[in-house]
Amino acid sequence: MLLTHFRRFLRFCNKNFKIKSKINNFTDKRKKYQIPLANIFLSMLYSSLLDYPTFLSKDHLNREPFFKKFLGCKRKMIASDSTLFRNLSNNLCDKEIEEINICIAKKIENILINPVLNKRCGIMDGSGFGHNLYEVLFIPGKIDLILKFNKISKKGTELNSANILLKDTKDNFGTGFFDL
Repeated sequence: MLLTHFRRFLRFCNKNFKIKSKINNFTDKRKKYQIPLANIFLSMLYSSLLDYPTFLSKDHLNREPFFKKFLGCKRKMIASDSTLFRNLSNNLCDKEIEEINICIAKKIENILINPVLNKRCGIMDGSGFGHNLYEVLFIPGKIDLILKFNKISKKGTELNSANILLKDTKDNFGTGFFDL
């Protein structure tokens, strides 16, 4: 049953966002690898949608036969929790992920309106992931979406990074995209 929902969701994403072709064309910075980067990304995406919040819970999901079958993995598991963490913090190209997020946001603008406030809100905050620091622009709506993010070279440069994110958002969506 769950596999059927996954397939429907993947068809929806492919039809509306061309996500599969974008993911298959991700730049892989690794020299030698056994696990396709697309499988690592999809594992993180789907496990988050299924509300597996920790890397350990994602590790357990990656061992489930239905999940391995869904991603076409013949290994014992799709990827371990340490592989997920290492690849997400070092190997994914930020701009490729942002392109997908912006495409999604443009197609579902009405869903990004916060149902409590009845406004489209933007939340900006700095955060650490692995050994990296990021400034993140987050939209809490009927679904939550990380719209854009920017890698920060060192602490104390968050305001410059936030300014860049806001200018990029204005270039992509025009003025007035956010109500709050």
